Formats: sequence, structure tokens, C-alpha cells
Amino acid sequence: MATRLAHQDAELAEKRMADERRDALDQLRRELAARLETIKLQELNRLADDSHSSGPAPPDFPVVFVAPLVQNRLFLPWDRLRQTVRSSPRFAQYQREGEAREFLGNDFAGAYDAYGQALAAAENALDRCAALLSEGRVLVKAERKSEAAGVYSAMLHECDSLEDRDGMGPALYAAERLASLGRDARAAQQYVVKRAQTSRWVPPVQAYLMRSLLREVATPEAKHALEKLSQEIHDVEQIVALANDLNRLARLDFPFHASPGKSVWLAYGDEPWLVTVMSTASFSPPAVLAISSKKISAPGVTFRATASAASLPLGEGFVDLHVEWPVGRFAPVRAIPPSLYAAGIAFILIFTMVAGYLLLRDISREIEVAEMRSHFVASVSHELKTPLTAIRMFAETLAMGRAVDERTRSEYLQTVVN
Repeated sequence: MATRLAHQDAELAEKRMADERRDALDQLRRELAARLETIKLQELNRLADDSHSSGPAPPDFPVVFVAPLVQNRLFLPWDRLRQTVRSSPRFAQYQREGEAREFLGNDFAGAYDAYGQALAAAENALDRCAALLSEGRVLVKAERKSEAAGVYSAMLHECDSLEDRDGMGPALYAAERLASLGRDARAAQQYVVKRAQTSRWVPPVQAYLMRSLLREVATPEAKHALEKLSQEIHDVEQIVALANDLNRLARLDFPFHASPGKSVWLAYGDEPWLVTVMSTASFSPPAVLAISSKKISAPGVTFRATASAASLPLGEGFVDLHVEWPVGRFAPVRAIPPSLYAAGIAFILIFTMVAGYLLLRDISREIEVAEMRSHFVASVSHELKTPLTAIRMFAETLAMGRAVDERTRSEYLQTVVN
């Protein structure tokens, strides 16, 4: 009975644990869906409001990125609309002349003069920075490193916000060359640290160059900037992977993933991100919205994009999203501890053994008493046989009249009386 009671208690505890886990999963799904819908609505309003200027996001802002989806191509966050800058013919001519003298003729003085003429002929800031970069390069080859450092130092401020066709900033080129020259390296390092701390969604080529430069700086500011930049590079690489795998987004169209009118969210990446497709209007191009699951998850809850032994699928409205609860969150609680069952069974066994011992002792005593009675009766019977035999013998002799005289009869009677 004790074993059966323990088994039933374990089954009830397991059932209660399953019910609690199911209720917690339903509540988590409702809360997460509501918060995601709120964030999505805010982003839709922001996209619809053209006059809204988006400043720097707070550190705990859950939106990772919003990218338009145009003709089955993801417009990446760092793909800025760069105006096509056409160089003037005179600038292009002087640049070609300088490159020919620098690389073909090793005429560094002539190349420097040609680049100077290109700088004077530049009609836009990007051409001017390109000419300065060429001047600095040829000055280094001509062993005029101090002058080259001055050119590069000026470029840190003059070319700060510019990017070339490849997405690289001329100022970063200048910072990298200042660091390699070992002159005014502190200014270059400060520029890279400041840019890494303040920039968001820089092109990958810039991010990789800044990371390599920051690894050479041993200041706490550089370490903090490197950590921030490394996280951004991780996000950039994951966005590029998503852009190359847009077929995954087709899974959001499955009708059974969510109720009508509700969004479907796809878990993507190792964090993971919660990705959906939204649109401000039926005629406008869709946009991909990615939200960090870590920044919106409940305390102690871990989201995963792949199943594990301890995870459960979140269910309706979420694709490939699994939730992992803290260890011991739904551990079965027994009403009666196993040790109490063991103590009860041990008490019953001890009580049974003691009762059996007392019963056996009483039975042994009864047997001993019965044997004593039997022995007593046998002894008494044995002791009575001899006098009774003598009495019977004398009584029979008297009854048969075999006593010859009075004196003999008196002796027989006296013997019987004795």
C-alpha cells in the first residue's frame, strides 16, 4: 500500500508539473505576441511618418533592424543611398597622370605634383579626399613621412563622413596609414575609437578595418568600443546570411502558424532574432523587421532557434522558436517525501518483527507450561499407582475371605488405613 501510494503521488506530481508547464507556455506565448505586435505597430508608424527623425536607439531597444524588401532583395541597413559623384575631366586626367608617374615611372615628385593639381581641380569632397589620400601615399614612398602624416591627420576631420563606392571611408584609410607610420597614431586611435562608439550599421569593410585597428589599442575605451563593434559585426554577418537565405521567410506564409490577423514570427540566428515581414500599406513594398529575443524575453527564459533536450516549441504564431526554462522551474514537488515513506515502511517492519517475537515468546511459554502440567500429572499418577495397588490387593483379599483369623484381617485393614 505504501509503494502504491508513492507511485500515485509521483503520477499526480508529474501531471501537476505538465499542467504548470503548459499554462506557463501559453502565458509566455500571449505576452510575447502582444509585445511583438506593439513593437511592430510602433515601427509601422515610424515608417509611415516620413517626418519622423530616428535618433540613436537606447541600449535596451529591442529592434535590431528594419530593412525594405525590394524585388526579392533585402536593402541592408548599411546600404545608404549614395549619390553618384562624377569627377571632372581635369581631376580624372590629373589622377591618371599621377598614378602613371607613381606606379609606372616611380617618379614620386612628379606624381605628387599631379595629385596636387588633381586636388586643385576637385569639385566635390570625395574627389578632394581621394586626391589627399594619393598625396599621402606618394609622400610616404618619397620618404617624406612627416608631411604624409600631416595630410592624413587633416583627412581625419575633412573626410570623416564620406564613403567611396565600396563603402569605405577615406578617413579610415588615413587612420590606418597613420597607425602604420607610427606618427600621430594617438589621434588616429582616438578617431577610430570615437567612430566605433558612435557609428551604427557601418559597411562591413569599414567594420573589419576598425576592428583590426582597435585590436592594436590597449585603452579601456578601445576595449569597450571593440566589444561593441564585434557585436555589430556579428549582427552584420547574420543579416548578410539572412539576406542570402530569403527563402526562409517563405515559412511565414504558412496558414497554420497563427490565427487570422496575427503576425507570424520566425526565429533566426544564434540569439535568436524574431523576424517578420510587414508593410505600411498594400501598395508599398514590404519590410523585414528583426527583434532581439534577449531584450524582450522574461527573466530566466531562454529562446532558441533549434530544439534541445530541455526546450519546448512555443507554438502558434512562432516558427522554429523554442523556449528553455530554468533548471528546476517545473521540478515535481511530492506531497510526502520519499524519506518519510521509507521511515514508515521501516517502522512497520520493526513493529511486525517485535510483535512476532512477543507472539513466539508467549507461545513458547504456553508450550512449556503444558509440558510441565503433563509431567506433573505423569509424576502424580506414577506416585499413586503403588499405594493404590497395595490397597486393592488387601481389599480383594479381605473381600474374598482369605484372611484366616481376626488378627490377620486387622493387619490388612490397618495397612489399608495407613
